[in-house]
Amino acid sequence: MDLKTYLFKNNLKQVDCARDCGLSPTIISHIVNGRTHYSYDVCDIISKWTDGVVKIEDMIKHKRKKCPSCGQIVRCK
Repeated sequence: MDLKTYLFKNNLKQVDCARDCGLSPTIISHIVNGRTHYSYDVCDIISKWTDGVVKIEDMIKHKRKKCPSCGQIVRCK
């Protein structure tokens, strides 16, 4: 599920998400409107806030994952 749908279904505002996640409202707005895709860490914060309903992969433009051994973000092929 994308963040926009999650917020709508749970009757939440973007500012609620931003405040609870400790992120700027601009970042949330960009993700909701699909204008910008943020880092794994930002997406991880949002995913945890939604209890995993909004998946990290759904917020990152190019599918990426964290390397299990070194923790570096890598592009999936």
